[in-house]
Amino acid sequence: CSEASDMRDVTRLRDSSGFSLVEVMIAALILLIGAGAAFSLIDSANRSVTSNNARVGATNLGRELAEYARTTDYDLLQPSQVVGALREHTRIAGTLSGGAWTIERRGVTYEVSASVCTFDDPKDGLAATAPDDPCPQPAAVAGAPAEVNPDDFRRVTYTVTWSARGREGKASHSTLV
Repeated sequence: CSEASDMRDVTRLRDSSGFSLVEVMIAALILLIGAGAAFSLIDSANRSVTSNNARVGATNLGRELAEYARTTDYDLLQPSQVVGALREHTRIAGTLSGGAWTIERRGVTYEVSASVCTFDDPKDGLAATAPDDPCPQPAAVAGAPAEVNPDDFRRVTYTVTWSARGREGKASHSTLV
C-alpha cells in the first residue's frame, strides 16, 4: 500500500497542472499596465479639475473686482490710482510687490493687472480732441454738438493670470463705471 501511495505522490509532483512562471509574469505585466493606465487617468482628471477650479476662481475674482470698482470713488479710477483704490477693500487687498498685484484664493495665486480709460459716449456729442488714453473712440452721432466734458464713463479692465499644476491661465474682465 505504501508503494502505491509513493507512486501517486511522484505522479502528482510530475503533473503539469497550474501556472508556469512565464504565465504568472505575463499576468502581472497586464495587471501593472492596467493599474498604470488607471492612475494616469485619475491624475489627468485631477489636473483638469484643478485647472477648471482655478479658471472659475479667476472669473469670480474679475467679477468681484468689477463690483468693487463700481463702489470706488469715481475720481480714483485713474490709471495711476486704480490699484491703490481697489486694494483699500480688505477682501481683495492681496499683496503688491514690485508693481505686481497678487491675490491668493483657494491655494491659487492670481496676478492682477488693472487698466482704466475714459469712454466718451457719442450720444451727447464727442469732445473736439480725443482723450490721451487707450480706449477706442466711438464714431460721432450725426447732428450731436461738440462736448466740453468727454468723461462720460470709465472703462476698467482687469487681466487675471495664474498657474495651477503646471497650466497657465488668463482671464479678462471689463466694466463701465
